[in-house]
Amino acid sequence: MNANQTGKRKKAAIIGLSLALLLGGGTAAAASSSLIGQKVTSLLAVERGGTQVAEAIAVNGKAYVPVRSLQEIAGVTYSLTEKGIVSLSDSPDTIAGQLKQQKLKRESLKRSIDNTEQSINKVRTLMGENLQKPENEVTLQTVLKMEKSLENDRAEHVRTQTTISVLEQLQAERK
Repeated sequence: MNANQTGKRKKAAIIGLSLALLLGGGTAAAASSSLIGQKVTSLLAVERGGTQVAEAIAVNGKAYVPVRSLQEIAGVTYSLTEKGIVSLSDSPDTIAGQLKQQKLKRESLKRSIDNTEQSINKVRTLMGENLQKPENEVTLQTVLKMEKSLENDRAEHVRTQTTISVLEQLQAERK
Protein backbone atom coordinates (compact mmCIF):
# COMPACT_ATOMS: atom_id res chain seq x y z
CA MET A 1 0.00 0.00 0.00
CA ASN A 2 1.50 3.35 -1.00
CA ALA A 3 1.56 6.54 1.07
CA ASN A 4 -1.36 8.06 -0.88
CA GLN A 5 -3.60 5.07 -0.16
CA THR A 6 -2.59 5.13 3.50
CA GLY A 7 -3.46 8.83 3.68
CA LYS A 8 -6.84 8.20 2.10
CA ARG A 9 -7.57 5.38 4.56
CA LYS A 10 -6.67 7.63 7.48
CA LYS A 11 -8.91 10.40 6.13
CA ALA A 12 -11.74 7.90 5.69
CA ALA A 13 -11.23 6.69 9.26
CA ILE A 14 -11.39 10.24 10.58
CA ILE A 15 -14.49 11.05 8.57
CA GLY A 16 -16.13 7.81 9.70
CA LEU A 17 -15.33 8.50 13.34
CA SER A 18 -16.54 12.07 13.07
CA LEU A 19 -19.81 11.04 11.41
CA ALA A 20 -20.41 8.33 13.99
CA LEU A 21 -20.00 10.86 16.78
CA LEU A 22 -22.09 13.51 15.02
CA LEU A 23 -24.95 11.42 13.75
CA GLY A 24 -25.10 9.19 16.80
CA GLY A 25 -25.52 12.19 19.05
CA GLY A 26 -24.22 9.90 21.74
CA THR A 27 -21.71 10.18 24.49
CA ALA A 28 -18.07 9.24 24.67
CA ALA A 29 -15.81 8.68 27.62
CA ALA A 30 -13.46 11.60 28.09
CA ALA A 31 -10.26 9.57 28.39
CA SER A 32 -10.18 5.83 28.10
CA SER A 33 -7.75 4.23 30.51
CA SER A 34 -6.50 2.04 27.64
CA LEU A 35 -5.06 5.16 25.98
CA ILE A 36 -3.02 6.29 28.94
CA GLY A 37 0.65 5.74 28.19
CA GLN A 38 -0.02 4.81 24.57
CA LYS A 39 2.11 6.31 21.85
CA VAL A 40 0.73 8.68 19.23
CA THR A 41 1.70 7.06 15.94
CA SER A 42 0.88 9.91 13.57
CA LEU A 43 -0.68 13.32 13.13
CA LEU A 44 -3.61 13.36 10.69
CA ALA A 45 -5.29 16.12 8.71
CA VAL A 46 -9.04 16.54 9.08
CA GLU A 47 -10.44 17.88 5.85
CA ARG A 48 -13.78 19.27 4.79
CA GLY A 49 -14.38 19.86 1.12
CA GLY A 50 -10.69 19.27 0.38
CA THR A 51 -9.52 21.92 2.87
CA GLN A 52 -7.75 21.05 6.10
CA VAL A 53 -9.86 22.30 9.00
CA ALA A 54 -8.26 20.54 11.97
CA GLU A 55 -5.73 17.96 13.05
CA ALA A 56 -6.24 14.58 14.66
CA ILE A 57 -3.94 11.96 16.12
CA ALA A 58 -3.68 8.23 15.53
CA VAL A 59 -3.17 5.86 18.46
CA ASN A 60 -3.20 2.09 17.94
CA GLY A 61 -4.69 2.48 14.46
CA LYS A 62 -7.59 4.70 15.58
CA ALA A 63 -8.08 8.38 14.82
CA TYR A 64 -8.90 10.82 17.61
CA VAL A 65 -10.35 14.21 16.75
CA PRO A 66 -10.53 16.91 19.44
CA VAL A 67 -14.13 17.54 20.49
CA ARG A 68 -13.63 21.32 20.22
CA SER A 69 -12.61 20.81 16.58
CA LEU A 70 -15.81 18.84 15.93
CA GLN A 71 -17.79 21.67 17.48
CA GLU A 72 -16.16 24.26 15.27
CA ILE A 73 -16.15 22.18 12.07
CA ALA A 74 -19.54 20.52 12.15
CA GLY A 75 -21.55 22.82 14.36
CA VAL A 76 -22.16 20.32 17.12
CA THR A 77 -22.37 21.36 20.71
CA TYR A 78 -20.85 19.45 23.56
CA SER A 79 -20.83 19.40 27.30
CA LEU A 80 -18.60 17.71 29.84
CA THR A 81 -20.34 16.11 32.80
CA GLU A 82 -18.95 15.77 36.29
CA LYS A 83 -18.39 12.07 35.57
CA GLY A 84 -16.02 12.92 32.71
CA ILE A 85 -18.48 12.12 29.91
CA VAL A 86 -18.49 14.25 26.77
CA SER A 87 -22.01 14.57 25.38
CA LEU A 88 -22.42 15.68 21.74
CA SER A 89 -25.57 17.04 20.12
CA ASP A 90 -26.51 18.87 16.95
CA SER A 91 -26.39 22.63 17.13
CA PRO A 92 -29.56 24.45 15.99
CA ASP A 93 -27.29 26.16 13.45
CA THR A 94 -26.60 22.95 11.51
CA ILE A 95 -28.89 21.36 8.96
CA ALA A 96 -29.25 18.34 11.25
CA GLY A 97 -30.12 20.65 14.16
CA GLN A 98 -32.69 22.55 12.12
CA LEU A 99 -34.14 19.30 10.83
CA LYS A 100 -34.49 17.99 14.37
CA GLN A 101 -36.24 21.18 15.50
CA GLN A 102 -38.63 21.11 12.54
CA LYS A 103 -39.51 17.46 13.15
CA LEU A 104 -40.27 18.23 16.79
CA LYS A 105 -42.41 21.17 15.67
CA ARG A 106 -44.25 18.93 13.17
CA GLU A 107 -45.02 16.37 15.90
CA SER A 108 -46.25 19.10 18.25
CA LEU A 109 -48.50 20.52 15.52
CA LYS A 110 -49.83 17.05 14.72
CA ARG A 111 -50.77 16.49 18.38
CA SER A 112 -52.41 19.92 18.53
CA ILE A 113 -54.37 19.22 15.33
CA ASP A 114 -55.53 15.83 16.61
CA ASN A 115 -56.58 17.24 20.00
CA THR A 116 -58.42 20.19 18.48
CA GLU A 117 -60.25 17.96 15.98
CA GLN A 118 -61.33 15.64 18.81
CA SER A 119 -62.55 18.56 20.92
CA ILE A 120 -64.53 20.08 18.07
CA ASN A 121 -66.10 16.72 17.20
CA LYS A 122 -67.06 16.07 20.83
CA VAL A 123 -68.75 19.47 21.22
CA ARG A 124 -70.56 19.17 17.88
CA THR A 125 -71.69 15.63 18.72
CA LEU A 126 -72.90 16.56 22.21
CA MET A 127 -74.57 19.79 21.18
CA GLY A 128 -75.91 18.73 17.80
CA GLU A 129 -78.44 21.21 16.43
CA ASN A 130 -78.59 22.92 19.84
CA LEU A 131 -75.26 24.54 19.03
CA GLN A 132 -77.08 26.95 16.69
CA LYS A 133 -79.53 28.14 19.36
CA PRO A 134 -79.02 31.69 20.68
CA GLU A 135 -78.46 30.52 24.25
CA ASN A 136 -75.40 28.56 23.04
CA GLU A 137 -73.77 31.52 21.27
CA VAL A 138 -70.68 31.43 23.52
CA THR A 139 -70.14 27.74 22.84
CA LEU A 140 -70.62 28.29 19.11
CA GLN A 141 -68.06 31.12 19.11
CA THR A 142 -65.61 28.91 20.98
CA VAL A 143 -66.03 26.15 18.40
CA LEU A 144 -65.54 28.65 15.56
CA LYS A 145 -62.33 29.91 17.21
CA MET A 146 -61.14 26.33 17.59
CA GLU A 147 -61.85 25.69 13.90
CA LYS A 148 -59.86 28.79 12.95
CA SER A 149 -56.99 27.63 15.17
CA LEU A 150 -57.22 24.20 13.55
CA GLU A 151 -57.01 25.78 10.09
CA ASN A 152 -53.91 27.76 11.12
CA ASP A 153 -52.25 24.68 12.63
CA ARG A 154 -52.90 22.67 9.46
CA ALA A 155 -51.35 25.43 7.31
CA GLU A 156 -48.32 25.60 9.64
CA HIS A 157 -48.03 21.80 9.52
CA VAL A 158 -47.84 21.94 5.70
CA ARG A 159 -45.17 24.70 5.86
CA THR A 160 -43.20 22.71 8.42
CA GLN A 161 -43.38 19.54 6.32
CA THR A 162 -42.13 21.52 3.30
CA THR A 163 -39.23 22.87 5.36
CA ILE A 164 -38.38 19.34 6.50
CA SER A 165 -38.35 18.12 2.89
CA VAL A 166 -36.00 20.92 1.84
CA LEU A 167 -33.67 20.28 4.79
CA GLU A 168 -33.62 16.55 4.05
CA GLN A 169 -32.67 17.28 0.44
CA LEU A 170 -29.88 19.61 1.56
CA GLN A 171 -28.66 17.02 4.01
CA ALA A 172 -28.64 14.30 1.33
CA GLU A 173 -26.72 16.56 -1.08
CA ARG A 174 -24.01 17.16 1.50
CA LYS A 175 -23.43 13.46 2.18
